[in-house]
Amino acid sequence: METTKFLQSVLGDSGHYCMFAARGDRREQKFYDTVQEVKDAAYKLDADGFDVYFALATFKEPKSRKGDNAHELKSLFLDLDCGPSKEYPTQ
Repeated sequence: METTKFLQSVLGDSGHYCMFAARGDRREQKFYDTVQEVKDAAYKLDADGFDVYFALATFKEPKSRKGDNAHELKSLFLDLDCGPSKEYPTQ
């Protein structure tokens, strides 16, 4: 799946988008107004050697990823904590 289409599928349609990048001791968190800006920044940071992550919520204000600032979640995520060494070996 093409990157822009993927991001549009999982990210909200309104609010500020947040991306986090890390390389060694350097950490960057930035907010963007469009999915295209997120994609462009992610490609550049990746090319510069950063590990790049994006928040799955959009945010009311471009200042914090905390829950009280969350604006929209488009997807539902489920973490099934199972496996051979867990209480539940399978889902």
